[in-house]
Amino acid sequence: MSNLSCILKVLNQCNLPAGLIRYLRDNYKVRFCHADEVIFHQKEYWNSVFIVKKGLLRFYYEQENGGEVNKCFLGEGEYMAPVWDENTRFNFSLASMEESVILIIGLDVLKDLLVRNQSNSAEYYQRFENKVLKNIVLKKIDREMSQITMNATERYAYALKTMPEIVERIPQYHLASYLGITPVTLSRIKSSYVKMKKV
Repeated sequence: MSNLSCILKVLNQCNLPAGLIRYLRDNYKVRFCHADEVIFHQKEYWNSVFIVKKGLLRFYYEQENGGEVNKCFLGEGEYMAPVWDENTRFNFSLASMEESVILIIGLDVLKDLLVRNQSNSAEYYQRFENKVLKNIVLKKIDREMSQITMNATERYAYALKTMPEIVERIPQYHLASYLGITPVTLSRIKSSYVKMKKV
């Protein structure tokens, strides 16, 4: 999929005018990331739309003791933007988990293009904000539900069901962090899970 096709897909998902694509043609950036490359750190500003064209990203919390806790993952075709407050220093970090290609559109650029090319620009931007916020809330609710209502084995089974490709792609210690358990516990769960599936 070309860069513009990838952007157009996100515009459609966010109920934005497809005609914007001709203005975005020269108003986006491409970032190529190596595996385990930090894109931004906790407490830094972030004011752009990130679209994952290729690869896999993770949002995570940095702890004072040097540890990290994975918050969520972003795969090909997914996107995220700080629409809730563009001038806030965020309490999480973002990094690539494998070689990745990210398409970046500044929120100020998107707003400006809407104002200059759409009479009801505020309504369109509100649609975009609502779609992004809905995605964020759904991810947050889903993770909190599994953390609160499921034991470790159930959380692993749920991850296999809801994000099987990501489970297969990421290192075990990253999956363990996301599930809220240690890598040793995850290894034990995987072994017992395989045995249980064979019965």
